[in-house]
Amino acid sequence: MLIFHALLVSLTLFPGAGRADTLPPRLAEARDALAAGKVDQAIALAKDYTQRHSDDERGFLVLGDAYLQRSVTGRYPAWRAYHRAADLAPHDPAAPYGQAMAGWILGPPDGERLAREGFERVLAIAPRYRDAWARWRQLFRDDDGRREIIGVLSPHAFDPVVRGWVAQMEIELRDYPAADSVLALGLAQDSTSPVLWAVRAQSAFEQHDSVQGAYDYRRALMHADRDSTDFLWRQVMPTATPAEIASWKAGVPPSEKPGWLESFWARRNPDLFQNVNVRIAEHFVRLRHVQQQFPLDHPLSREVRSATYRRVHDGVPDAAALKRYIRCEATDAAGVRSAEADATVDVLSPGDTMYIAPPGLDPNDADSNVVVQDYERRANITAQGVAYLRFGRPSRILVGATNTADTACTKILGDLVRWIYPWGELRFASRALYGDLLTNDLALRPMNGRQFGAVKYLLDKDMSSVHERLQFGLWTTQFRDTASSSATDVIVVSTRGSLAATLVGALGGARGVMQSRSGQVTLRDQPGEYQLVANAEAAAGIHGERILGRQEQTIQVRDFSEPSVSGVVLARAWEDTAPSRAAILAHVPRDLGFGVGDTVRAYTELYGLDVEHGAAQYAVTYDVLRSNTPTVDAAKAEWDGATELGFTRSVTVPADGIVRETLDIDPRLVKPGRYLLRVHVRDVIGGRSLGYATTSFTVR
Repeated sequence: MLIFHALLVSLTLFPGAGRADTLPPRLAEARDALAAGKVDQAIALAKDYTQRHSDDERGFLVLGDAYLQRSVTGRYPAWRAYHRAADLAPHDPAAPYGQAMAGWILGPPDGERLAREGFERVLAIAPRYRDAWARWRQLFRDDDGRREIIGVLSPHAFDPVVRGWVAQMEIELRDYPAADSVLALGLAQDSTSPVLWAVRAQSAFEQHDSVQGAYDYRRALMHADRDSTDFLWRQVMPTATPAEIASWKAGVPPSEKPGWLESFWARRNPDLFQNVNVRIAEHFVRLRHVQQQFPLDHPLSREVRSATYRRVHDGVPDAAALKRYIRCEATDAAGVRSAEADATVDVLSPGDTMYIAPPGLDPNDADSNVVVQDYERRANITAQGVAYLRFGRPSRILVGATNTADTACTKILGDLVRWIYPWGELRFASRALYGDLLTNDLALRPMNGRQFGAVKYLLDKDMSSVHERLQFGLWTTQFRDTASSSATDVIVVSTRGSLAATLVGALGGARGVMQSRSGQVTLRDQPGEYQLVANAEAAAGIHGERILGRQEQTIQVRDFSEPSVSGVVLARAWEDTAPSRAAILAHVPRDLGFGVGDTVRAYTELYGLDVEHGAAQYAVTYDVLRSNTPTVDAAKAEWDGATELGFTRSVTVPADGIVRETLDIDPRLVKPGRYLLRVHVRDVIGGRSLGYATTSFTVR
């Protein structure tokens, strides 16, 4: 039982009121021995003390602590010691807490009952004692259990925190009027409680009152700096990416929690054209369904709590599982094996390791199955629940084996379910198929490369049910902001439809959504890394049905406060030979496409050129490369076969310090095809390079 040992080391359950600080010498010696890892010595000392002082609950508490360190043989002796301490001090929560922890370590099925009974006694005595409430919530509960715990907590409901717990149970019972009444009383006592506002938001969303829910949730985020229990984080954690979990676990200071959570949701906004983020309301509605339909039957089982066990048993399929898969799933009723069966043999041969690591995690540290099951443990829901929270209802559900002619396969009808989404297939199988007889939970059990890929996709994505059917291209370029040299203008252009876009930083949510019917917006912000979220919309069909598309990408907003070159913009040339930024952007073709015979005008801004005798001098080189692989070629330092155009210019620098460099490219240089253009500028007076700017375009 090595998997539980780390849980036990810090468990000490001495009673309050200062008695632990005045332990008799014999018990103090036992406690010191336990702290030093000398478990046998601690047990002997504590046992000797209890034999001499059978009416002192402190001796039995220390004895229980010592026995609990023997995770295999000590659980029942520990429980009996704590039970005796509880008899001697019935109003001290330490003893029932120890009993609960003994059951917690014992595991299902008996241990879960002991843990529940112990924690409920703790909550009846002192609801805020240690983490009793958090642990009780991790245990399986039905409606009777919810009603029972409401009765246990009600005498303590003068405490706003406890009121919030009662309201959570009322919501789970769908008694929304009772929950809202409890929450109103709690908020009258503490109007800045993020937990109470978040629970009230959940109540409103579940009642499909999205306006009230959005208001309440905004209030919760405003006061997230007071959320010492991370309640707001636990509400959203099942939809977080591994990178977001790592960021939160690394430590988010209280003052940054509101901004961090605002950005969390801004990255998930499915429709920037709307005034509200509908994904928030959808999340809470899905959460309610998941809590009802996909709770873990046995959250204390080793399959849920031990990453080591999951890696061994839930990672790469063993030979028996692989054989059953080929026989029952990769073979149809006529006995014809699919090509997938042979591919599976090659990819997942017994003894191989096939770890699919999500972004930010080393494959040697975690495979995708283990990571998904970590979501299960933290959220107290099955893998199906995790998938439903992230993607909603699947397009199709397939139950049982494909090979219905094989009687051995038809026996697994209720033990195998496949959820089909547009992006892939998730395969869930009962753990009973793999030797675990304690639980009926369905676990993720990918058996081929496609299914492994779907699990990896599940980890890193989160989707709204808002349909995103519009396909569109998106490109960006950047300039120094004209009002502040420390800020940057990010120009975002969609290839079709109206455009709405925003930048989302690590903190503070969306930096303001900009919309445009022309498909071009300018976003202003400070240099740094952001998530660019963009929607395009268009009308389709004779009734003008609104269709929506969405893209997101990580973008590095550049710093132009030092000598540098802006992005390069291309447009069809027009009569004005000294264009401004606004003018060039007004002539940009949205798809960066030009016709045969068009003169392509390139526009770039230069910042920080040295001035001598009232003028700046620079050398500019334009490289034009015809390319069938522009993404690959753009990353190359040198372009073989490129057409090079070079100029040396002497200019008077305008008052704003920005030099505008333009060039009209002769149509004879660009025949039909795909092209890359790179602009390199060197400051002649300063003797340094200002850098490069690269873009692509097409001549049709």
